[in-house]
Amino acid sequence: MIELMGVGMLPGSYQQPQGFFVTLTIVEIARAREIIQALSEGGAIKVPFEKTF
Repeated sequence: MIELMGVGMLPGSYQQPQGFFVTLTIVEIARAREIIQALSEGGAIKVPFEKTF
């Protein structure tokens, strides 16, 4: 299972996007590594892949 979280903008507060952050919750570590690798191609990882909690 992959859970993707996003945020909408309030009326009148829209600004042209200049990038975005993605938060994923992935239970299986091997699958998480695969997904992070695929998402990092052509992008930038700001927080390294590691156990957080």
